Amino acid sequence: MGTDLFEKIECELALMPRCRKFADAIEHARQRGEVSQAIEQGILDEVCFVGTLGQVINGTISGRTDDEQITLFDGVGIGIQDTTIVRTIYDQAVEKGLGTRIEFS
Repeated sequence: MGTDLFEKIECELALMPRCRKFADAIEHARQRGEVSQAIEQGILDEVCFVGTLGQVINGTISGRTDDEQITLFDGVGIGIQDTTIVRTIYDQAVEKGLGTRIEFS
């Protein structure tokens, strides 16, 4: 999770065509970060997102449909969604015994 700037890269651009792409705000995601750069370089076209996270949650579109798919969520900073996603990832990591706890003083 980070600020969505034009020059930001959090995913190798060559991987992007292989992914089913979702965003919290598609129009914003097309204008910043790795998706905008992939569009600019001709790696992706403008219609590269399957839909939004909200559409997956409310059931109007399917998320991952088979075990071979790579799903990419391009979150551009809708705070409540960021917080919910981070908490879900954290809870799953704790449940699976993954990660390293760092104590701060």
